[in-house]
Amino acid sequence: MGYTELRDRWEYMWESKESFAFGDEDFDMEAYKDLVKETYYCIKEMQTHISNKNYADVSPEDMRDYLTIVSLISRYSASCYTDNSKDCAFAISRLLAYDLSDLATFFWSAADEEHDGEIVSFEGYSYGLDKNIVYNVNKGDLSDYIEYARRVGC
Repeated sequence: MGYTELRDRWEYMWESKESFAFGDEDFDMEAYKDLVKETYYCIKEMQTHISNKNYADVSPEDMRDYLTIVSLISRYSASCYTDNSKDCAFAISRLLAYDLSDLATFFWSAADEEHDGEIVSFEGYSYGLDKNIVYNVNKGDLSDYIEYARRVGC
């Protein structure tokens, strides 16, 4: 999937945020997990270009789309105190998006080979969970984020 398609999908997520929060639109968690996985590898690819200062393969359009993707993820993840979605899907997606946006802005985390495919949050400690919150994009197991969402008050 290209940067433009990812940008369009995140734009849809951001524009649909209110509908997801109020339960007006069903939240497709499987499609969201696919979007997170594609975005994770997009972030990793772009961070490799940036850290190696190798921009020959990056068009200005791709860079602009990448920066827009990061902005849209950040906007989608912003606090929202309503969640009428089924099984707290909206809250879970928002918490995961927040950590995905962190990954996009911290180069060391995407370059960490030990945690390849993982989105890791340290926020669990702030809510009494004595562990890191981990989502592996290749496994798709949301159990840590479900526990996290319940802890923060979903």
